Amino acid sequence: MSWGSPAVPNCQGVTTNQLQAVDWSKVDLTEWENLLKTTGNWPANGTKSMNSLTGAGSKFDFSSVGGAAPQNAQQKAADRIQNGKTTTLRQSIRQGLWK
Repeated sequence: MSWGSPAVPNCQGVTTNQLQAVDWSKVDLTEWENLLKTTGNWPANGTKSMNSLTGAGSKFDFSSVGGAAPQNAQQKAADRIQNGKTTTLRQSIRQGLWK
């Protein structure tokens, strides 16, 4: 995969297959981990869950200002697949990109 050049960057997304091909034993995330620790965003062991990060009580929970409490990301994805909303969602996103 080419990243392109500064004048003509390749900004395409990374596919699932490309992500699965990464040898994570060769990826050094120390700098990222230290940044999270320095800013107080490194989770203590066992304190983070899918729900605490993306569901009710997370930064995405607007129920206190009249919005509905969100499902966590895993539940939302499963519902979209089960209810057949993936095609509609994909079309909606595609249309939004070209406005």
